[in-house]
Amino acid sequence: MDTLHTMTIRLFWLEPPKPMNRAAANITKCLVGLISLLLAACNTNSPTEPPQLTLVGAISTTQPPTSTPVVTLTPTPTPFPSRTPIPTPRRVVVSRISPEINPAQITPMAEGAHLPDLTLTDIEGNVINLSEIGKPLVLNFWSVGCGSCFFEFPLLQEFYAYHGENSLVVIGVNIADFSDETRIIAEQLEIQFPVVIDANAEFFTTYFNGAVVPTTIFITSEGIISEVVIGPIDAYNLDLQLQKIGLPPRERRG
Repeated sequence: MDTLHTMTIRLFWLEPPKPMNRAAANITKCLVGLISLLLAACNTNSPTEPPQLTLVGAISTTQPPTSTPVVTLTPTPTPFPSRTPIPTPRRVVVSRISPEINPAQITPMAEGAHLPDLTLTDIEGNVINLSEIGKPLVLNFWSVGCGSCFFEFPLLQEFYAYHGENSLVVIGVNIADFSDETRIIAEQLEIQFPVVIDANAEFFTTYFNGAVVPTTIFITSEGIISEVVIGPIDAYNLDLQLQKIGLPPRERRG
């Protein structure tokens, strides 16, 4: 209303007053009086405090204000990936060697135990005496019907070729009597390490308390069981287990 009052005064008094006749003067007085009454009425009914409003998305003055979220201008830095690969949990798929065997009730051969004195014959007719190896040894038990087992063969062959037969012995043990199939698989996958057949998983169950495949046993050059890994093994864990039995770590590529 102050703005209206100012505008009204400017409207009537912007120019210097001119001589007016009596009728014009009376009209002017009436207009001024009317405007004064309107201004007085506006001032009387005007609230002494600004009205309260509720706005969508704003804080209402009729309700207690909510806390304002704090904005951090400095973003949290993203950590760089580690150069050392870290194993992640994964789903493990294994195959039971017999429907009558419950893997949950079977305890595999204890770590720290001595390797049994066994003599094996590979598919090429070569005789292998485990007690005379005298090198870090990996026994990988598998079967023709085990899908997970076939993923390990290229990995085992890669590490076997990397360390060399003079530093590492790897033996693949098929726990079923499928000599022809075993030979075909070894040729197709270009496996260079010895492959033997353990008919009906006889010494796998008798000497190693085996229940499922794949199972990989890591043995030191002194013939001590270092680790028994049940389920498929990846490159990180394979390299780690080989280090535990005395082999140097494989150099990282790239």
